[in-house]
Order: sequence, then C-alpha cells, then structure tokens
Amino acid sequence: MIAEVRHSERGQLFCHRFQTDQLQVISGSLDLIVLQDRRLRCIHLREDEPIWLRIPPGVPHGAINRSSRPAVVVNAVLRHGASDPRDYQPRAVPRALAQMWSDLQAA
Repeated sequence: MIAEVRHSERGQLFCHRFQTDQLQVISGSLDLIVLQDRRLRCIHLREDEPIWLRIPPGVPHGAINRSSRPAVVVNAVLRHGASDPRDYQPRAVPRALAQMWSDLQAA
C-alpha cells in the first residue's frame, strides 16, 4: 500500500490488532511515534535515509509530518487475521503519557 501523509502538527495514535505495518518513506519525511517499553518514542523517517520500520500488532503508533511537503510512505502490510474497524479509529493517549505526547507533538 502507498499512502500520502500531508502536513500536520498533531498526530493521532492507532493500534492494529491483527496487522503488522512495515513502513518506508520514499519521498519527504515524517516523525513516527510509537509506544515502546511504556514510553513514547519518536523515530524520524526520511527519504534520504531509507529504512524499513516494522510495527507489530498491538503497538500504538502515529505519524506527524512537520514539513509543508507531503510524505509518501510504502506500507507492506502483513495481515494476521480479519481487520477490525476499531484499528482505524484514533485511540486516546493514556493519561500517564499525556505530557510526553504533548512534548513530542511540539518538538
């Protein structure tokens, strides 16, 4: 799947129950925020430093494109069962992570 991520100062968290996302930015750049070891982590993805990033099922994540230029992302999705409509609805940021989320949004 190929997706275009437009400029946004605010990201949203998503969590897929039966899907592994495998992402690579092929044009532009974006910040991917993932919940890892009970902390939010910001991973910078750029076209001039191509890497494949794997997000397993059950890991909350979101993207922020701080650039005025759209980012183009390839997602080699691996499905592990039927998709759930809730997987594509934004999730609330846990209260314990609210300040960290706010700081990452402002970075």
